[in-house]
Amino acid sequence: MTIFATAIIIYIRVAGKIILRVVMMKDLEHRSQVNFVNWCRLNNILIFAIPNGGARNLITAKKLKAEGVLAGMPDLCLPEYNLYIEMKAPKGKLSLIQKLRIKELKKAGCNVAVCYSTEEAIKEFRFFENNKDWQKQRNLPENE
Repeated sequence: MTIFATAIIIYIRVAGKIILRVVMMKDLEHRSQVNFVNWCRLNNILIFAIPNGGARNLITAKKLKAEGVLAGMPDLCLPEYNLYIEMKAPKGKLSLIQKLRIKELKKAGCNVAVCYSTEEAIKEFRFFENNKDWQKQRNLPENE
């Protein structure tokens, strides 16, 4: 596998033939999120996406903003664990507004994780699932 700034080239062997596939980094973020959501649903874990990204026309954007959509919110919420997860592509970076929202959520007592793969999201979930003292250990607001 060769990693570029905006894409990953994957070589896959199918029926004896090697197929070259270029996967855009944003697509990897999408795939990781879909895989994690499917894993949660298979395990009967309540999870939902927060629709705060993507291309929209101006009318839809205004309606969503009026309804309470807030820029920079993490991608996923697992309410039973008071957990928000922001999915990122490998080498993805948080925007300034995402950093601000994460800080606000932590200050409000929420748990927040930034994950760069499905496996990392599952690992973070397991931490909160198995650790009774998660709020004390992971959720203290950062001093600034």
